[in-house]
Amino acid sequence: MPGLKAARQSNIKNGRSFRETVQFYMIDFKTPLGRAIDIIIIALNLIAVSIFVLHTYDLSSAQQEMLWRLEIAVVAVFIMEYALRLYGAPDRGKHLKDAYSMIDLAAILPTLIIMVLPASFFVYDIRFIQILRVLTVFRIFRFLRFVSKSHMLFGTISQGKINIARLVFSIIIFFFVYSGIFYFVESPLNPKVNNFGDAFYYIGSAEGHEYPNLQVGDEVDPRLSFCVNSKSINSCFF
Repeated sequence: MPGLKAARQSNIKNGRSFRETVQFYMIDFKTPLGRAIDIIIIALNLIAVSIFVLHTYDLSSAQQEMLWRLEIAVVAVFIMEYALRLYGAPDRGKHLKDAYSMIDLAAILPTLIIMVLPASFFVYDIRFIQILRVLTVFRIFRFLRFVSKSHMLFGTISQGKINIARLVFSIIIFFFVYSGIFYFVESPLNPKVNNFGDAFYYIGSAEGHEYPNLQVGDEVDPRLSFCVNSKSINSCFF
């Protein structure tokens, strides 16, 4: 591949070790390969966020299965990215404690846990399933990495513009996370909140200030009842 060949030539020219080369291209934004990596990661972030949103809508079993397979593929790349960043980090202990590294790990864990643990485990712990479902909303925080420095894919930009970009991203992330959590809390009880779109609209409207309270004897979300009787762990998770 031309990109890899150019990377090897650059590596030889600059006298970097393989580990240093990995670290360089995982943070680089100037070379073609560095930009390509960033574009791929951003695209996968968008797909991961879209999968979360789509799973709040009524989908057929075939559509759920397709999205689940797509999520596995996306998370597999996230795992590879996480491993490469850890491998190339000059101080791996410090890297593990880094906020962005923790965000990357949080983006991986929900799907990884679903894949590793047996389906019978989730049947007896519905609350754990709910926690995993809520955690997937935080994958949007992965975008913060791309506005953490004074540059983007198209090059270095002024501090004023990067501050505006950070503000816009922060607002988008706030509403997205708030809507996601609102959906998981309200959808079992509020007939007006049936999907992510409803939740997003609801928190921005006057109606959003009226929150129904869960009382003893209230019906449990029928999706959780279905989960207990379901043979597919995908149905439990989504």
